[in-house]
Amino acid sequence: MPDATADRRTDPRQPNIARVYDHILGGSLHNAHDRTFAADLAAAFPALTGIIRAQRCFQRRAVEWMLGNGVDQFIDLGSGLPTADHVHHVAGDARVVYVDMDSETVEDAGMILHSVPDAAAIRADIQQPGEILAHTETRRLIDTGRPVGILAIGILDFLPPPRTAIAPLTGLRNAFERDVYVAATLLTDQPPLDPDQLGLAAALLLRAIATPITARPPGTLRAWLGESGFQEAEYGSIPERQEEPLPAAETFIGRGGAIPPG
Repeated sequence: MPDATADRRTDPRQPNIARVYDHILGGSLHNAHDRTFAADLAAAFPALTGIIRAQRCFQRRAVEWMLGNGVDQFIDLGSGLPTADHVHHVAGDARVVYVDMDSETVEDAGMILHSVPDAAAIRADIQQPGEILAHTETRRLIDTGRPVGILAIGILDFLPPPRTAIAPLTGLRNAFERDVYVAATLLTDQPPLDPDQLGLAAALLLRAIATPITARPPGTLRAWLGESGFQEAEYGSIPERQEEPLPAAETFIGRGGAIPPG
């Protein structure tokens, strides 16, 4: 999740976006202020709950698909709290590095993962792949000589224009000697997404975490991933749940190999 004020712990009334997402996903690591903020978000942008739940469902399918292709290590960008059916729950014995910019979220995640030796949470900027790869926990858990799964589920919406995902994803891809698999989502600015509702939700998020949320034209995610050197797999889109409409989000799952030096 995006970074927020460093002194949030001094004000327990301030909602934490990772805990808000945990509440929406059916977790238990949230308080009354987080639940109130989640209700305010849902009132402003009713589709948000369905989008967040569908993103988690898509993440599960992506991880299972990567496991089936021999991936046994994952880097989850903008991970939030490692609860509610998150990567290490799905991936079993695979090694997982959760990456988040919010210091409180990373601290809480560390406590959650204290008895999970093959998973760790680190504080790093998703736009700085070198920072992610140089971290002690990443070096302990991730082998750049083996295939890896990169997950960017729900986080790319927080990249403020004109920033894109091309540079960070290219940096991660080029750091590995074997295939790099990627799964990502991105909100689109087309129906059924209501721009007025998204604007209200964006204003709430901006006040809470000092980071805007942006929907982009259809095709943006595929363009970003294509320019980053990834080829899309034949895999389908975010699955529809009986109780939720298909959210207005573009999805991508694919793979790319490192570019040989020179």
